This record gives sequence, C-alpha cells and structure tokens, in this order.
Amino acid sequence: MIRQMTEKDIREVHNVALMSFTDPWSENLFRQSVASENDYALVWEDEDTKKIAGFAILTMSIGTADITDIAVAKKYRRQGIADKLLKELLAHGSKKSITKFALEVRSSNEAAIRLYQKNGFVLEGIRKNYYRNPVEDACIMWKRY
Repeated sequence: MIRQMTEKDIREVHNVALMSFTDPWSENLFRQSVASENDYALVWEDEDTKKIAGFAILTMSIGTADITDIAVAKKYRRQGIADKLLKELLAHGSKKSITKFALEVRSSNEAAIRLYQKNGFVLEGIRKNYYRNPVEDACIMWKRY
C-alpha cells in the first residue's frame, strides 16, 4: 500500500535507507523532507505486517522536480514496488505542473537504471566521482513531458 510518509515512519524508513545505500540520509533529513511543502515523500507499507517495505521522495520547484531517493528493503525487491512508487511520484509531480524530472543514480546500479529507462528517463550526463564509499560516477537522468 502506498501512502504519504509521516513522522512515525522515519525510523523504519531510515533503516531501509541504511540497508540500501552506502551513504544514506540521516533521520533528520527524512524529518525535514516530511515537513517540507516542496517534498512529496511516500512509503510502501506491507499490508500484512504493517512494516515499511520501501520509500520514495520527490523534491519540487517551479516546473522541475528531483527524485531524491527511492529504496526498497531487500526482502521486498523484485516485486514492482520501486516501479509503483516511481509512477506515483511522476503522477503527483504532473498534477503539480512539473514537466521535467531529474535524478542521479550510481553508474553500477543497472537495475535502477533499467527502471528509470522503462519509465521514460534518458541518460543526459555523468557526474564523475559523485558518490563516496565507494567512489563512483553518477548517471544524470531526465524525463521531460
């Protein structure tokens, strides 16, 4: 089940981030995102266990938005959750008159790159040594309507 992230979700969301990223956001950054009028933060809650299976965050400005984070807990991967979260971010952004969506993704994260390409994102650049731990390039991807 997809719903908006709340303050009570932050600890679980942070745990998913810790398991998914080598340099995850802090709990405080998630708190700021939930409180921000410019962010649209979602969680996927397992209907049976009520555990947070994944999350996604969109940061909006005038006409443009950044998909800042999408992660799914290992146990729930390969079930289409990230795709559904991404589609919900795009739909929400479109309702808010967003016509350009951007994101960065590790160049080695082939599964995420395929997900974004499937949803209309195009590789438009590389940021050299963008990520740390390990150092890696970021693929800059855009989707335009």
